[in-house]
Amino acid sequence: LILSELLDPAIVADLRNEVLENVRLACGDKPSKLAQTNQYLKGSLTDTLVNSPELLRLAESLLGGPSTLHSPFTAVKSAKVGGAFHFHQDNQYTFIDGPALNFWIALNNMTPGNGCLAVCPGSHKSGTHDAKQSPDKDEHQTITYEVEEYLPTRIRAGDCVVFDRL
Repeated sequence: LILSELLDPAIVADLRNEVLENVRLACGDKPSKLAQTNQYLKGSLTDTLVNSPELLRLAESLLGGPSTLHSPFTAVKSAKVGGAFHFHQDNQYTFIDGPALNFWIALNNMTPGNGCLAVCPGSHKSGTHDAKQSPDKDEHQTITYEVEEYLPTRIRAGDCVVFDRL
């Protein structure tokens, strides 16, 4: 599900700068395919977004019942450093038994050329797939079969992609 303009365009640049600084402080300046952190200041733009009652209500509406926040973090993906991301399921990293959604919010315009999210329609229907270490020998995993069909999610800064962890 793509939610256009989930964020007010007036805050996107400030939020992007805050996220970049938080990730730099947590991970350093070493170039990386993916740098992520769950550290941010209470009352910051990141905190306000991650703990937003509106996002929680949206999750509850989409899941059809009470929901909780799990694994809040910010991540910076590099389209130029470390190679391509391999297809995986987020549930392969942090297993959640039961329905769960991710809210992936872009702070830059996202295209296939700069690392947009790619989803495999229907892949969630068969549960958590087997995983193996990615061929890059990094800390990332990949599914054990070749993906035949996927959709790149071309979105603008401030848009959100909501998807099943599977």
